[in-house]
Amino acid sequence: MADFTNNNIQDTYQRVLQLDSDQIQDGTGSVVLSSTELSSIQAIGTPAIAASEWTQIKNIGSAQISAGEWGYVATMQNVSTTASPTFAKLSLNGSGGTLDPVLGYPSSGSKNDPHIGVIRGSSMYFREAEDPNNLEISFVSGLAADIAHIKNTGTLHNALGNAAADTANTASLASNLIGLNTSDILTTNTNQIISSLKTIYASNKLFFRDTDIYLNSNTDGTLQIVSDNNVNIFGNNVKVFAPLTSSALWLSGSLSENVYINNGHITASGDISSSGNIIANNYFMRDHIAIAETTNKIAFGFENYTSIQIGKNNNPITLVGNVTASGNISSSGKIYGRQFEQIETNCSINFNGGHFAYLPLSNQNTNDSELSTNLNINRVAVVPGKPVKSIIRATGNSLGDNTPYTMSYWEAKETEPTTPIFKAAVYADTDSSSNKDAIRFDWSSPNSGSTIDIEEGSRIFMSLSSSNSGTTGYIITHLWEWDYNS
Repeated sequence: MADFTNNNIQDTYQRVLQLDSDQIQDGTGSVVLSSTELSSIQAIGTPAIAASEWTQIKNIGSAQISAGEWGYVATMQNVSTTASPTFAKLSLNGSGGTLDPVLGYPSSGSKNDPHIGVIRGSSMYFREAEDPNNLEISFVSGLAADIAHIKNTGTLHNALGNAAADTANTASLASNLIGLNTSDILTTNTNQIISSLKTIYASNKLFFRDTDIYLNSNTDGTLQIVSDNNVNIFGNNVKVFAPLTSSALWLSGSLSENVYINNGHITASGDISSSGNIIANNYFMRDHIAIAETTNKIAFGFENYTSIQIGKNNNPITLVGNVTASGNISSSGKIYGRQFEQIETNCSINFNGGHFAYLPLSNQNTNDSELSTNLNINRVAVVPGKPVKSIIRATGNSLGDNTPYTMSYWEAKETEPTTPIFKAAVYADTDSSSNKDAIRFDWSSPNSGSTIDIEEGSRIFMSLSSSNSGTTGYIITHLWEWDYNS
Protein backbone atom coordinates (compact mmCIF):
# COMPACT_ATOMS: atom_id res chain seq x y z
CA MET A 1 0.00 0.00 0.00
CA ALA A 2 1.24 3.50 -0.83
CA ASP A 3 2.43 5.71 2.03
CA PHE A 4 0.49 9.03 2.09
CA THR A 5 1.99 10.43 5.31
CA ASN A 6 2.52 14.25 5.31
CA ASN A 7 0.98 14.55 1.80
CA ASN A 8 -1.99 16.77 0.88
CA ILE A 9 -5.09 14.86 -0.10
CA GLN A 10 -5.18 16.46 -3.58
CA ASP A 11 -1.67 15.24 -4.20
CA THR A 12 -2.64 11.62 -3.69
CA TYR A 13 -5.63 11.28 -5.98
CA GLN A 14 -3.66 9.87 -8.95
CA ARG A 15 -1.92 7.35 -6.75
CA VAL A 16 -5.17 5.83 -5.61
CA LEU A 17 -6.92 3.20 -7.77
CA GLN A 18 -10.62 2.54 -7.48
CA LEU A 19 -13.01 0.12 -9.27
CA ASP A 20 -16.04 1.79 -10.75
CA SER A 21 -18.41 0.43 -13.42
CA ASP A 22 -16.08 -2.52 -14.21
CA GLN A 23 -13.27 -0.08 -14.76
CA ILE A 24 -10.10 0.72 -12.81
CA GLN A 25 -9.86 4.51 -12.16
CA ASP A 26 -7.46 6.71 -10.21
CA GLY A 27 -8.59 9.07 -7.45
CA THR A 28 -9.47 11.74 -9.93
CA GLY A 29 -11.84 9.41 -11.76
CA SER A 30 -9.57 8.96 -14.75
CA VAL A 31 -9.76 5.46 -16.37
CA VAL A 32 -6.59 3.36 -15.98
CA LEU A 33 -7.95 0.06 -17.39
CA SER A 34 -11.29 -0.05 -19.10
CA SER A 35 -13.68 -2.96 -18.69
CA THR A 36 -12.67 -4.24 -22.14
CA GLU A 37 -9.00 -4.17 -21.26
CA LEU A 38 -9.65 -6.01 -18.01
CA SER A 39 -11.50 -8.74 -19.89
CA SER A 40 -8.60 -9.11 -22.34
CA ILE A 41 -6.03 -9.56 -19.57
CA GLN A 42 -8.15 -12.16 -17.79
CA ALA A 43 -8.77 -14.11 -21.03
CA ILE A 44 -5.11 -14.55 -22.26
CA GLY A 45 -4.91 -18.03 -23.88
CA THR A 46 -7.53 -20.70 -24.07
CA PRO A 47 -8.47 -21.49 -21.43
CA ALA A 48 -7.78 -18.35 -19.46
CA ILE A 49 -4.56 -18.11 -17.39
CA ALA A 50 -5.23 -19.35 -13.90
CA ALA A 51 -3.86 -17.75 -10.78
CA SER A 52 -1.30 -20.51 -10.28
CA GLU A 53 -0.12 -19.95 -13.83
CA TRP A 54 0.40 -16.27 -13.17
CA THR A 55 2.61 -17.36 -10.27
CA GLN A 56 4.77 -19.47 -12.67
CA ILE A 57 5.14 -16.49 -15.00
CA LYS A 58 6.24 -14.41 -12.05
CA ASN A 59 8.99 -16.99 -11.27
CA ILE A 60 10.61 -16.62 -14.71
CA GLY A 61 12.75 -13.85 -13.37
CA SER A 62 14.16 -10.77 -15.04
CA ALA A 63 16.19 -12.44 -17.86
CA GLN A 64 15.08 -11.48 -21.33
CA ILE A 65 14.18 -14.20 -23.87
CA SER A 66 14.68 -13.27 -27.51
CA ALA A 67 12.35 -14.19 -30.33
CA GLY A 68 14.97 -16.66 -31.67
CA GLU A 69 15.24 -18.29 -28.26
CA TRP A 70 11.50 -18.65 -28.12
CA GLY A 71 11.86 -20.50 -31.47
CA TYR A 72 14.27 -23.00 -29.82
CA VAL A 73 11.70 -23.58 -27.10
CA ALA A 74 9.03 -24.20 -29.70
CA THR A 75 11.09 -27.04 -31.33
CA MET A 76 12.54 -28.49 -28.13
CA GLN A 77 12.52 -32.31 -27.66
CA ASN A 78 11.64 -34.08 -24.49
CA VAL A 79 14.87 -33.94 -22.48
CA SER A 80 13.61 -35.51 -19.29
CA THR A 81 15.70 -38.16 -17.50
CA THR A 82 13.65 -40.97 -18.99
CA ALA A 83 13.42 -39.60 -22.54
CA SER A 84 15.66 -40.44 -25.55
CA PRO A 85 16.31 -37.18 -27.40
CA THR A 86 18.30 -37.11 -30.66
CA PHE A 87 20.85 -34.38 -31.45
CA ALA A 88 22.68 -33.73 -34.68
CA LYS A 89 25.78 -32.66 -32.76
CA LEU A 90 26.64 -32.47 -29.06
CA SER A 91 29.63 -30.57 -27.68
CA LEU A 92 30.70 -30.80 -24.03
CA ASN A 93 32.90 -27.86 -23.08
CA GLY A 94 33.24 -28.32 -19.32
CA SER A 95 36.60 -29.07 -17.72
CA GLY A 96 35.33 -31.70 -15.31
CA GLY A 97 37.02 -32.82 -12.12
CA THR A 98 38.82 -35.85 -10.67
CA LEU A 99 35.59 -37.50 -9.61
CA ASP A 100 33.31 -35.27 -11.68
CA PRO A 101 33.79 -36.00 -15.43
CA VAL A 102 32.04 -33.87 -18.06
CA LEU A 103 30.15 -36.95 -19.30
CA GLY A 104 29.37 -39.54 -16.67
CA TYR A 105 27.26 -42.66 -16.25
CA PRO A 106 25.81 -43.04 -12.76
CA SER A 107 25.11 -46.76 -12.98
CA SER A 108 27.32 -49.76 -13.84
CA GLY A 109 26.98 -51.08 -17.39
CA SER A 110 27.37 -54.59 -18.76
CA LYS A 111 27.65 -56.31 -22.10
CA ASN A 112 23.85 -56.57 -22.10
CA ASP A 113 23.40 -52.97 -20.89
CA PRO A 114 26.21 -50.93 -22.51
CA HIS A 115 26.62 -47.21 -21.92
CA ILE A 116 27.44 -46.27 -25.54
CA GLY A 117 26.00 -47.88 -28.64
CA VAL A 118 25.60 -47.35 -32.37
CA ILE A 119 23.01 -48.62 -34.82
CA ARG A 120 23.79 -52.20 -35.88
CA GLY A 121 26.00 -52.23 -38.94
CA SER A 122 27.35 -48.69 -38.45
CA SER A 123 30.67 -47.56 -36.95
CA MET A 124 31.77 -45.24 -34.16
CA TYR A 125 34.59 -42.77 -34.81
CA PHE A 126 36.63 -40.58 -32.46
CA ARG A 127 38.23 -37.40 -33.81
CA GLU A 128 40.18 -34.58 -32.15
CA ALA A 129 38.27 -31.35 -32.85
CA GLU A 130 41.25 -29.29 -34.03
CA ASP A 131 44.15 -31.54 -35.07
CA PRO A 132 43.30 -35.25 -35.69
CA ASN A 133 46.97 -36.14 -35.17
CA ASN A 134 46.64 -35.23 -31.51
CA LEU A 135 43.72 -37.58 -30.81
CA GLU A 136 44.19 -39.66 -27.69
CA ILE A 137 41.67 -41.62 -25.63
CA SER A 138 42.91 -41.96 -22.07
CA PHE A 139 41.86 -44.16 -19.17
CA VAL A 140 42.42 -42.96 -15.58
CA SER A 141 41.83 -44.46 -12.16
CA GLY A 142 39.64 -43.02 -9.38
CA LEU A 143 42.82 -41.51 -7.92
CA ALA A 144 43.47 -39.59 -11.15
CA ALA A 145 46.36 -41.91 -12.06
CA ASP A 146 47.06 -42.62 -15.76
CA ILE A 147 46.27 -46.19 -16.72
CA ALA A 148 46.56 -46.32 -20.49
CA HIS A 149 46.08 -44.31 -23.67
CA ILE A 150 44.83 -45.24 -27.13
CA LYS A 151 46.80 -43.15 -29.59
CA ASN A 152 45.62 -41.98 -32.99
CA THR A 153 47.94 -44.63 -34.48
CA GLY A 154 45.69 -47.32 -33.05
CA THR A 155 48.30 -48.51 -30.55
CA LEU A 156 47.67 -48.96 -26.83
CA HIS A 157 50.20 -47.17 -24.58
CA ASN A 158 50.75 -47.34 -20.87
CA ALA A 159 51.28 -44.40 -18.55
CA LEU A 160 54.94 -44.12 -19.55
CA GLY A 161 54.05 -43.83 -23.21
CA ASN A 162 55.53 -47.22 -24.14
CA ALA A 163 53.76 -49.12 -26.89
CA ALA A 164 51.34 -51.54 -25.25
CA ALA A 165 50.31 -51.33 -21.63
CA ASP A 166 52.27 -53.33 -19.07
CA THR A 167 50.66 -56.21 -17.19
CA ALA A 168 49.36 -54.17 -14.23
CA ASN A 169 47.93 -51.40 -16.38
CA THR A 170 46.41 -53.88 -18.79
CA ALA A 171 44.68 -55.61 -15.90
CA SER A 172 43.25 -52.31 -14.69
CA LEU A 173 42.16 -51.36 -18.21
CA ALA A 174 40.63 -54.77 -18.89
CA SER A 175 38.49 -54.56 -15.76
CA ASN A 176 36.83 -51.46 -17.22
CA LEU A 177 36.34 -52.82 -20.77
CA ILE A 178 33.03 -54.64 -21.06
CA GLY A 179 33.35 -58.35 -21.73
CA LEU A 180 37.16 -58.46 -21.61
CA ASN A 181 39.55 -60.17 -19.21
CA THR A 182 43.23 -59.41 -18.79
CA SER A 183 44.12 -62.41 -20.98
CA ASP A 184 41.83 -61.11 -23.73
CA ILE A 185 44.19 -58.23 -24.49
CA LEU A 186 47.32 -59.04 -26.51
CA THR A 187 50.15 -56.59 -25.84
CA THR A 188 53.55 -55.97 -27.36
CA ASN A 189 56.91 -54.92 -25.88
CA THR A 190 55.91 -56.63 -22.63
CA ASN A 191 55.76 -60.10 -21.18
CA GLN A 192 52.29 -61.59 -21.14
CA ILE A 193 50.86 -64.99 -20.30
CA ILE A 194 48.00 -66.04 -22.56
CA SER A 195 45.91 -68.37 -20.47
CA SER A 196 43.00 -68.89 -22.84
CA LEU A 197 42.38 -69.64 -26.50
CA LYS A 198 42.80 -66.90 -29.06
CA THR A 199 41.42 -67.37 -32.57
CA ILE A 200 42.37 -65.49 -35.74
CA TYR A 201 39.49 -66.29 -38.03
CA ALA A 202 39.53 -67.22 -41.71
CA SER A 203 42.65 -66.04 -43.53
CA ASN A 204 43.23 -62.98 -41.32
CA LYS A 205 46.88 -62.24 -40.57
CA LEU A 206 48.92 -61.53 -37.45
CA PHE A 207 51.45 -58.92 -38.59
CA PHE A 208 54.90 -58.14 -37.22
CA ARG A 209 56.47 -54.72 -37.89
CA ASP A 210 54.77 -54.36 -41.30
CA THR A 211 52.45 -56.20 -43.68
CA ASP A 212 55.30 -58.23 -45.21
CA ILE A 213 55.87 -60.34 -42.07
CA TYR A 214 52.92 -62.30 -40.74
CA LEU A 215 51.31 -65.53 -39.59
CA ASN A 216 48.08 -66.71 -41.12
CA SER A 217 46.10 -69.68 -42.40
CA ASN A 218 45.43 -69.10 -46.08
CA THR A 219 43.33 -72.28 -46.32
CA ASP A 220 41.83 -74.62 -43.75
CA GLY A 221 44.49 -77.01 -42.46
CA THR A 222 47.45 -74.83 -43.51
CA LEU A 223 49.61 -72.49 -41.38
CA GLN A 224 51.88 -70.00 -43.14
CA ILE A 225 54.91 -68.16 -41.79
CA VAL A 226 55.66 -65.41 -44.32
CA SER A 227 58.59 -63.02 -44.37
CA ASP A 228 59.99 -60.74 -47.05
CA ASN A 229 63.49 -61.66 -45.89
CA ASN A 230 64.55 -64.36 -43.40
CA VAL A 231 62.68 -66.73 -41.11
CA ASN A 232 65.01 -67.75 -38.27
CA ILE A 233 64.19 -70.58 -35.86
CA PHE A 234 66.63 -70.91 -32.94
CA GLY A 235 66.83 -73.47 -30.17
CA ASN A 236 69.01 -76.15 -28.65
CA ASN A 237 66.62 -78.72 -30.08
CA VAL A 238 64.24 -77.63 -32.82
CA LYS A 239 61.64 -80.25 -33.63
CA VAL A 240 59.10 -80.12 -36.43
CA PHE A 241 56.47 -82.84 -36.24
CA ALA A 242 54.14 -84.20 -38.90
CA PRO A 243 52.35 -86.83 -36.79
CA LEU A 244 49.22 -87.30 -38.85
CA THR A 245 48.75 -90.35 -41.04
CA SER A 246 50.07 -89.86 -44.57
CA SER A 247 51.46 -86.48 -43.56
CA ALA A 248 54.78 -85.01 -44.64
CA LEU A 249 57.19 -82.19 -43.83
CA TRP A 250 58.11 -80.08 -46.85
CA LEU A 251 61.01 -77.66 -47.19
CA SER A 252 60.77 -76.08 -50.62
CA GLY A 253 62.21 -73.12 -52.45
CA SER A 254 61.29 -71.55 -55.74
CA LEU A 255 62.49 -73.02 -59.03
CA SER A 256 65.45 -70.63 -59.05
CA GLU A 257 66.34 -70.83 -55.36
CA ASN A 258 67.54 -73.44 -52.91
CA VAL A 259 66.59 -74.25 -49.34
CA TYR A 260 69.56 -74.00 -46.97
CA ILE A 261 70.10 -75.25 -43.43
CA ASN A 262 73.36 -73.71 -42.21
CA ASN A 263 75.68 -74.26 -39.26
CA GLY A 264 74.12 -77.36 -37.77
CA HIS A 265 73.25 -81.00 -38.14
CA ILE A 266 70.08 -82.62 -39.42
CA THR A 267 69.09 -85.67 -37.42
CA ALA A 268 66.19 -87.91 -38.40
CA SER A 269 64.84 -90.91 -36.54
CA GLY A 270 63.16 -92.00 -39.78
CA ASP A 271 64.14 -92.03 -43.43
CA ILE A 272 65.39 -89.08 -45.44
CA SER A 273 64.35 -89.42 -49.06
CA SER A 274 64.51 -87.16 -52.08
CA SER A 275 62.98 -87.18 -55.55
CA GLY A 276 66.03 -85.22 -56.66
CA ASN A 277 69.68 -85.18 -55.66
CA ILE A 278 71.10 -85.05 -52.14
CA ILE A 279 74.34 -83.07 -52.44
CA ALA A 280 76.97 -82.80 -49.73
CA ASN A 281 80.72 -82.54 -49.31
CA ASN A 282 80.87 -85.61 -47.06
CA TYR A 283 78.52 -88.37 -45.88
CA PHE A 284 79.02 -89.75 -42.40
CA MET A 285 77.94 -92.96 -40.72
CA ARG A 286 77.84 -92.10 -37.04
CA ASP A 287 81.26 -90.50 -36.45
CA HIS A 288 82.99 -91.98 -39.48
CA ILE A 289 83.32 -90.62 -43.00
CA ALA A 290 81.39 -92.95 -45.30
CA ILE A 291 81.74 -91.01 -48.56
CA ALA A 292 83.95 -88.01 -49.24
CA GLU A 293 85.19 -86.05 -52.22
CA THR A 294 88.94 -85.58 -52.46
CA THR A 295 90.91 -84.20 -55.42
CA ASN A 296 87.97 -84.71 -57.79
CA LYS A 297 87.58 -88.32 -56.66
CA ILE A 298 84.88 -90.05 -54.69
CA ALA A 299 86.38 -91.75 -51.63
CA PHE A 300 84.57 -94.39 -49.57
CA GLY A 301 85.57 -94.64 -45.92
CA PHE A 302 88.04 -91.82 -46.30
CA GLU A 303 89.80 -92.17 -42.95
CA ASN A 304 92.61 -94.24 -41.51
CA TYR A 305 92.35 -97.27 -39.23
CA THR A 306 88.66 -97.88 -39.93
CA SER A 307 87.63 -101.09 -41.66
CA ILE A 308 85.29 -100.93 -44.66
CA GLN A 309 82.85 -103.71 -45.42
CA ILE A 310 80.99 -103.79 -48.71
CA GLY A 311 78.14 -106.30 -48.97
CA LYS A 312 77.52 -109.55 -47.06
CA ASN A 313 78.42 -113.20 -47.55
CA ASN A 314 75.45 -114.15 -49.70
CA ASN A 315 75.15 -110.88 -51.61
CA PRO A 316 77.21 -110.66 -54.80
CA ILE A 317 78.81 -107.29 -55.51
CA THR A 318 79.23 -105.93 -59.00
CA LEU A 319 81.81 -103.22 -59.68
CA VAL A 320 81.50 -101.72 -63.15
CA GLY A 321 84.70 -100.24 -64.47
CA ASN A 322 88.34 -100.60 -63.46
CA VAL A 323 89.35 -101.16 -59.86
CA THR A 324 92.70 -99.62 -58.91
CA ALA A 325 94.42 -100.19 -55.60
CA SER A 326 97.49 -98.35 -54.34
CA GLY A 327 98.01 -101.10 -51.75
CA ASN A 328 97.38 -104.81 -51.42
CA ILE A 329 94.10 -106.54 -52.15
CA SER A 330 93.61 -109.48 -49.84
CA SER A 331 90.78 -111.82 -49.02
CA SER A 332 90.05 -114.51 -46.44
CA GLY A 333 88.14 -116.28 -49.19
CA LYS A 334 88.27 -116.28 -52.97
CA ILE A 335 88.39 -113.22 -55.17
CA TYR A 336 86.25 -113.51 -58.27
CA GLY A 337 85.64 -111.09 -61.05
CA ARG A 338 86.19 -110.51 -64.72
CA GLN A 339 89.79 -111.52 -65.25
CA PHE A 340 92.07 -111.32 -68.25
CA GLU A 341 93.90 -114.06 -70.13
CA GLN A 342 96.49 -113.80 -72.91
CA ILE A 343 96.27 -116.38 -75.68
CA GLU A 344 99.26 -116.75 -78.04
CA THR A 345 98.59 -118.10 -81.56
CA ASN A 346 101.93 -117.96 -83.38
CA CYS A 347 101.67 -119.46 -86.86
CA SER A 348 102.90 -119.29 -90.44
CA ILE A 349 100.27 -118.41 -93.06
CA ASN A 350 100.30 -117.88 -96.80
CA PHE A 351 97.16 -115.89 -97.56
CA ASN A 352 97.69 -116.10 -101.33
CA GLY A 353 96.04 -112.72 -101.83
CA GLY A 354 92.85 -113.40 -99.80
CA HIS A 355 93.17 -116.72 -97.98
CA PHE A 356 91.00 -117.24 -94.83
CA ALA A 357 92.34 -119.25 -91.89
CA TYR A 358 91.29 -120.23 -88.36
CA LEU A 359 94.10 -119.45 -85.94
CA PRO A 360 95.41 -122.15 -83.62
CA LEU A 361 94.19 -121.77 -80.00
CA SER A 362 96.25 -124.65 -78.64
CA ASN A 363 99.78 -124.63 -77.39
CA GLN A 364 100.34 -128.00 -79.10
CA ASN A 365 100.19 -126.77 -82.68
CA THR A 366 101.11 -123.69 -84.67
CA ASN A 367 99.28 -124.55 -87.88
CA ASP A 368 96.27 -122.64 -89.08
CA SER A 369 93.33 -124.45 -90.66
CA GLU A 370 90.37 -123.67 -92.88
CA LEU A 371 88.27 -126.34 -91.20
CA SER A 372 86.35 -125.56 -88.01
CA THR A 373 86.57 -129.22 -87.03
CA ASN A 374 90.32 -129.06 -86.70
CA LEU A 375 91.41 -130.09 -83.25
CA ASN A 376 93.90 -127.29 -82.65
CA ILE A 377 91.79 -124.30 -83.68
CA ASN A 378 88.98 -125.08 -81.18
CA ARG A 379 88.71 -123.92 -77.62
CA VAL A 380 85.85 -124.43 -75.10
CA ALA A 381 84.77 -121.56 -72.85
CA VAL A 382 84.70 -122.55 -69.17
CA VAL A 383 83.00 -119.27 -68.21
CA PRO A 384 81.45 -116.54 -70.33
CA GLY A 385 83.91 -114.18 -71.94
CA LYS A 386 84.82 -112.00 -74.90
CA PRO A 387 87.95 -110.70 -76.65
CA VAL A 388 89.33 -107.32 -75.64
CA LYS A 389 92.34 -106.72 -77.85
CA SER A 390 94.52 -108.56 -80.40
CA ILE A 391 97.97 -107.53 -81.69
CA ILE A 392 99.92 -108.93 -84.69
CA ARG A 393 103.61 -108.68 -85.53
CA ALA A 394 105.43 -110.42 -88.38
CA THR A 395 108.63 -112.38 -87.70
CA GLY A 396 110.24 -111.15 -90.91
CA ASN A 397 108.78 -107.65 -90.74
CA SER A 398 106.64 -108.60 -93.71
CA LEU A 399 103.12 -107.38 -92.82
CA GLY A 400 102.91 -105.61 -96.15
CA ASP A 401 102.45 -101.97 -96.97
CA ASN A 402 98.91 -100.65 -97.40
CA THR A 403 97.60 -104.12 -96.69
CA PRO A 404 94.13 -104.80 -95.19
CA TYR A 405 93.63 -107.35 -92.39
CA THR A 406 90.39 -108.67 -90.95
CA MET A 407 90.22 -110.60 -87.68
CA SER A 408 87.00 -112.34 -86.57
CA TYR A 409 85.83 -114.55 -83.76
CA TRP A 410 83.16 -117.24 -83.91
CA GLU A 411 80.99 -119.26 -81.55
CA ALA A 412 79.44 -122.70 -81.72
CA LYS A 413 76.99 -122.96 -78.84
CA GLU A 414 75.86 -126.15 -77.19
CA THR A 415 73.07 -128.00 -79.04
CA GLU A 416 73.82 -125.95 -82.18
CA PRO A 417 75.37 -127.24 -85.47
CA THR A 418 79.07 -127.93 -85.69
CA THR A 419 79.63 -124.99 -88.01
CA PRO A 420 80.43 -121.91 -85.88
CA ILE A 421 78.40 -118.70 -86.03
CA PHE A 422 80.13 -115.43 -86.82
CA LYS A 423 80.14 -113.06 -83.82
CA ALA A 424 82.24 -110.00 -84.68
CA ALA A 425 85.05 -108.68 -86.86
CA VAL A 426 87.63 -105.89 -86.58
CA TYR A 427 89.35 -104.33 -89.57
CA ALA A 428 92.82 -102.77 -89.81
CA ASP A 429 94.99 -101.51 -92.70
CA THR A 430 98.73 -101.08 -92.67
CA ASP A 431 100.14 -97.82 -94.00
CA SER A 432 102.82 -97.27 -96.60
CA SER A 433 105.70 -98.19 -94.29
CA SER A 434 104.27 -100.52 -91.65
CA ASN A 435 106.29 -103.72 -92.11
CA LYS A 436 107.96 -103.21 -88.78
CA ASP A 437 104.82 -102.01 -87.01
CA ALA A 438 102.23 -103.86 -84.96
CA ILE A 439 98.61 -104.16 -86.08
CA ARG A 440 96.10 -103.60 -83.30
CA PHE A 441 92.54 -104.88 -83.27
CA ASP A 442 90.37 -103.24 -80.59
CA TRP A 443 87.45 -105.52 -79.82
CA SER A 444 86.00 -103.08 -77.26
CA SER A 445 84.90 -100.72 -80.00
CA PRO A 446 81.08 -100.69 -80.20
CA ASN A 447 81.37 -101.13 -83.98
CA SER A 448 82.93 -104.57 -83.50
CA GLY A 449 79.85 -105.97 -81.76
CA SER A 450 82.02 -107.80 -79.21
CA THR A 451 80.39 -106.24 -76.15
CA ILE A 452 78.35 -109.41 -75.49
CA ASP A 453 79.97 -112.46 -73.88
CA ILE A 454 79.98 -115.86 -75.54
CA GLU A 455 78.25 -118.46 -73.41
CA GLU A 456 79.80 -120.98 -71.07
CA GLY A 457 80.37 -124.35 -72.86
CA SER A 458 80.62 -122.80 -76.33
CA ARG A 459 83.41 -123.62 -78.78
CA ILE A 460 85.27 -120.47 -79.76
CA PHE A 461 87.33 -119.68 -82.88
CA MET A 462 89.59 -116.83 -83.96
CA SER A 463 90.22 -116.23 -87.68
CA LEU A 464 92.36 -113.96 -89.82
CA SER A 465 92.22 -112.97 -93.51
CA SER A 466 94.40 -110.61 -95.54
CA SER A 467 95.50 -109.72 -99.04
CA ASN A 468 99.13 -110.03 -97.97
CA SER A 469 101.09 -112.31 -100.33
CA GLY A 470 103.68 -114.94 -99.56
CA THR A 471 104.24 -117.06 -96.51
CA THR A 472 104.70 -114.98 -93.37
CA GLY A 473 105.34 -115.93 -89.79
CA TYR A 474 102.76 -114.14 -87.57
CA ILE A 475 103.15 -113.53 -83.85
CA ILE A 476 99.60 -113.05 -82.58
CA THR A 477 98.53 -112.41 -78.98
CA HIS A 478 94.87 -112.14 -77.91
CA LEU A 479 93.62 -110.63 -74.66
CA TRP A 480 90.36 -112.21 -73.49
CA GLU A 481 88.19 -111.19 -70.55
CA TRP A 482 86.51 -114.01 -68.59
CA ASP A 483 83.62 -113.60 -66.19
CA TYR A 484 84.54 -115.73 -63.17
CA ASN A 485 81.63 -114.30 -61.21
CA SER A 486 79.36 -116.71 -63.03
